[in-house]
Amino acid sequence: DAIADHIWEMQAGRLEVFRGNYTAYLMQREERLERQRKEYERQQEFIAKEEEYIRRNMAGQNTRQAQGRRTRLERLKQSGDLIRRPQERKSLRLNLSAAARSGDIVLRAHNLVVGYQDDQKPLLRCNQLYLYRNQRVAIWGPNGAGKSTFLKTALGQIPPLSGDIELGASVRVGYYAQAHEMLDPADSVLDAILKVQNMPLSKARGLLGRYLFSGDAIEKPIGALSGGERGRVALAVLALQGANVLLLDEPTNHLDLDSQEVLQDVLADFEGTLLLVTHDRYLVNALATHVWAIEDNRITVYEGNYSEFVVARAAAKAKAEAKVETPKIAPPARPKPDKHEKLRQKRAADLEMAINRLEARLRELSHQLEAAKPDDVARLGTEYTQTEAQMQTLINEWAEIAA
Repeated sequence: DAIADHIWEMQAGRLEVFRGNYTAYLMQREERLERQRKEYERQQEFIAKEEEYIRRNMAGQNTRQAQGRRTRLERLKQSGDLIRRPQERKSLRLNLSAAARSGDIVLRAHNLVVGYQDDQKPLLRCNQLYLYRNQRVAIWGPNGAGKSTFLKTALGQIPPLSGDIELGASVRVGYYAQAHEMLDPADSVLDAILKVQNMPLSKARGLLGRYLFSGDAIEKPIGALSGGERGRVALAVLALQGANVLLLDEPTNHLDLDSQEVLQDVLADFEGTLLLVTHDRYLVNALATHVWAIEDNRITVYEGNYSEFVVARAAAKAKAEAKVETPKIAPPARPKPDKHEKLRQKRAADLEMAINRLEARLRELSHQLEAAKPDDVARLGTEYTQTEAQMQTLINEWAEIAA
C-alpha cells in the first residue's frame, strides 16, 4: 500500500495490470469482476434467445434467417469475442475455535536462559515472565535473537540452559512452525489431516477444500508442495487441534495476501491466547496486546501494539539516557531555565497527543474498512495509508526529540 503504484495479478494463466496501490487494486478488481459478470450474463442471454429463434424457425418459413443466425452464432462461439464465465476467486476458509478455557496463567518463566545445549551459548534471558489468558503477545527482535528457540523451549522441544519455563493449568497448545517441520514430508496432504483427526474421506475432502485443496491435490506428498501450500496444510492441522493457546512462528510467511488477511481476521476473533513470532508489523499492530522485545539478549515487556511499542521503547531509551550524568566540577549557584529544553518538552508532548489522535483515527478507519462498500474502499484505504504514514513521521520526530 505504501510503495506500489501498479499491481500485476497472475491468475488462471493470465496476467492483469491494475493501477494504484493494494487497496486501489482490491476495489478495481471487484469492479472489473462485476463488469465481466454482467457482460457474460448479457451475452449468455443473447445466445439463449438466438438458439431459441433457431429452434423455432429452422423448419418453418424463416429457415434462411434461422440458418444465417446459426452460422453467426457458431462463429461467435469459435471467436475471441465469446466471453468466458468470470472465475470466482477462491479464498481460504479458516476456523480456529478454542477448546476448554485455560487457567489464568498460561506460561511462566523464572531465571530463564534460552540457548542450545551443544554450544552452551545463551541467546536470551529473562528473570520473570508471565503470559496470561487471552493476551495476544508478539515476540519482536532481529533475526538470530532466539525468538523461534524461545517458542521451542516453551514447548519442551529444547531444554533451557538454566532456569524454569512451564505451561499453566488446562493449557492446550497449537503450534505453527516457521519451517512446517511438524509435517512429515512423506505424508500426503490427506494423511497429514487424518493423523490429527480420523474422519470419513468425504468429510476430509470437504475440509481440505476450505484450504484450497481439491481433486488429486490431496494425494500430493507434503515434500512436493510449495511453501504456501505447506502453510495451508499447517493451518488445517492447527484448526483441527482445538487449542486454547496458539504458538505461531511467522504464520504469514509464504501465504498470499488474500490468505494473510483471512488469517489476520480469524486470529482477531480467536477466543484464546496468542504467542506470535513475526516480522509483520501490520499483523502486530492489528492483533497484539503486548510486545515482548528482545533487546541486548533480554526480553522486555511492553504493553500495546506495534505503534505503541515503538513510542514506549523510544521513551524508555530517552529516560535511560537521561539518567547518565556527567561529573560536575561545581554546580552553578542559580541555574537559568533552558528555553530550548522547555520548547523541546512542549513539542514532545504535542507530538504524543497527535500520535494518540492518529492511532485512534487508524482504529476507526480499520473498523470502517471492514464494513465499507466497494465505492468507499479506495477513499478509506488512501486515508488509512496517509494517516499511517503521517503517524510514522510523527513517531520518528518524537523519537529524535526524546533522544
